[in-house]
Amino acid sequence: MQVRLELLRDDGTILGKAQSPADDPLQAFFYSERTRYYVDNLISTSELASHRISRNLRRYCSEEDSQQIKMAVREMVLNAVEHGNLEIDFDTKTRAMAQGAYFDLLLARQRDPAYAGRKVKVDVSLNPNRVIFQVEDEGRGFDHESAKARADQANEERLEHGRGIKMTLAIFDLVQYNTRGNRVTLVKFFH
Repeated sequence: MQVRLELLRDDGTILGKAQSPADDPLQAFFYSERTRYYVDNLISTSELASHRISRNLRRYCSEEDSQQIKMAVREMVLNAVEHGNLEIDFDTKTRAMAQGAYFDLLLARQRDPAYAGRKVKVDVSLNPNRVIFQVEDEGRGFDHESAKARADQANEERLEHGRGIKMTLAIFDLVQYNTRGNRVTLVKFFH
């Protein structure tokens, strides 16, 4: 959705309008793409990147599938930023969120010279048969098998985070991590 906010009066009244984005007139001519992005450690950039790298999906799948894929890729890019590049582990994030201090922690890590220059590399390959995303961070990696098991715990404990991997496994046909755990490859076939 495209959202437009307009200040109506000096008392701070704001009118919000949301509408579906206009269709890309060139999408009818789109066939395939291979792109690479280097994303910084900002949540806002991760949002913009996930929107941009999924924009041509609608050529080969439904709007619903396109939105699900975009949401899962967004989660993987955010994981690469938070848990990979900024090295914020699950328990630290849980405590910071419970204390209402998560954004302070995020900002401190983003400013820390040990993490500030790191990037998330996102490769995209899209054609009529499938889409492949490869998301790689510059962190130490993690035990992805334990993280998959912890996703069930996050549901049981009703935590506000920890479900990204589980959601991604449900949406993509193939989710494969490298041994180190700092790169994930996501494949979705169009049937």
